[in-house]
Amino acid sequence: MFKHVGISVNDKSDIDDFYIKILGFKILYTFEIDKNTASKIFNVSQNLDVITLELEDFILEVFISRETSKCTFNHICLELSDFDELMKRIEKHVIFKRINREGGRTIFVRDKSANLFEIKEKK
Repeated sequence: MFKHVGISVNDKSDIDDFYIKILGFKILYTFEIDKNTASKIFNVSQNLDVITLELEDFILEVFISRETSKCTFNHICLELSDFDELMKRIEKHVIFKRINREGGRTIFVRDKSANLFEIKEKK
């Protein structure tokens, strides 16, 4: 069920200097989140470069951002097979954001402490 963890860094050089050279991560792929989507999900008005790293079976999404303490990209991603049943429960109790992306349905929800969860439909 556990999919990945997202964190933010302010200096892109940390990817090579720390995550790769020190911790031993490998780059899986990179992508960019456009300003509009970043605003909807994370409440920031900027395009975001994201570098997805892997160490053994652990996946880490590293968001490169000039934002500091007022903004966080930390989130927990869960991939679940019973997505429709989950949606029934969420729609009754939680405010969520549905994002249409290639590869399946994805929603973002926050708990009462503002922790962000990304939930993907397992295929």
